[in-house]
Amino acid sequence: MLYNNRFFRFFPPPQFLEMPAVGLDISDQSIRFAELKRASHGLVLGKFGEQSISPGIVVEGLIRKHDEMRKILVGMKKKHGFSFVRTSLPEEQGYSLKIEIPRVKPEEIYESLELQLADHVPLSPHEAVFDYQLVTCGVSRSEGNYKVGLSVMPHRVVEGYLKIFENTGLTPLSFEFEAHSIARAIVQRGDCGTFLLLDIGGTRTGVAVQSGGVITFTSTIKVGGHSLTEAVARSLNISFGEAQRRKESEGLLHGKEDPLYRALVARLAILRDEISKHYEYARSHENIIEKGGDAIDRIIICGGEANVPGLPNYLATTLNIDIEIANPWININSLAQYVPEIPSNHALRYATALGLALGTLS
Repeated sequence: MLYNNRFFRFFPPPQFLEMPAVGLDISDQSIRFAELKRASHGLVLGKFGEQSISPGIVVEGLIRKHDEMRKILVGMKKKHGFSFVRTSLPEEQGYSLKIEIPRVKPEEIYESLELQLADHVPLSPHEAVFDYQLVTCGVSRSEGNYKVGLSVMPHRVVEGYLKIFENTGLTPLSFEFEAHSIARAIVQRGDCGTFLLLDIGGTRTGVAVQSGGVITFTSTIKVGGHSLTEAVARSLNISFGEAQRRKESEGLLHGKEDPLYRALVARLAILRDEISKHYEYARSHENIIEKGGDAIDRIIICGGEANVPGLPNYLATTLNIDIEIANPWININSLAQYVPEIPSNHALRYATALGLALGTLS
């Protein structure tokens, strides 16, 4: 196997060759990329951009049309001039969980995980690519077992992502779950708390829990901004483009008597209910939340649809839970002496790409 069951940094460059790599966030509707560079006042943004992709090329995170995706990547390389990428993998196709294993020598951890992999996910070791993070927050070296955040992806999915880079001139340095990248970007480095992370995108909402410094749970809610726009267009009998414009500029600002508000809430109620289910599920399972019980510190939201005016307040009020809008620069730069070129209302779209780029430099 090319990467010996490991997809985090499976082509690590020698230390002296290590250079900024572009974080490449591939979704069903678009590709976003971002590069970070070192400067005297901290990390700063390098190349960045976004390109829409035609429907059917990527479906629910799976690459369906490899040749068409390669053409897009070749065009992006030619236009923007990057060569090394760190790429996200769709958590909707994989598994993230926390398990315990006997304390063994560090070099034996992979073997130990491989032996019991099938006990935790419906994949054999031969069907899976996996990696792990040790829970170190609040863990004593005297404890008998390792607590491990385990990430598992079907081999066929990773192979599909590898294939899209063939003959493109782009070298993938690592693959990583979207949730890991997002957490690296929006959770303060070193914070051992427990957070429910929501990535509200165009076609779906990614849900993840980070607890004790590692991702312990991921899931996907099949409600995103596209369905919100469709609901507005249908309810108000306007074009999709006009519905998109009004959603992004007015959103929920005009209150319950506004037809736009009612159209949005009719769909948002589904998202709210699904978030509530995931929240209750996560906080009731000790294998997800390190402390057990009612221990989620807060919900942090990112993604392009987090920008819908009034959405955070709607979720906070109807769920009766504190909602925090993510700061994707929190581990990159204090912004005291630096203003990124990405407008603040668009930065939430780039959380995954920024987290991927930060993987080398953090």
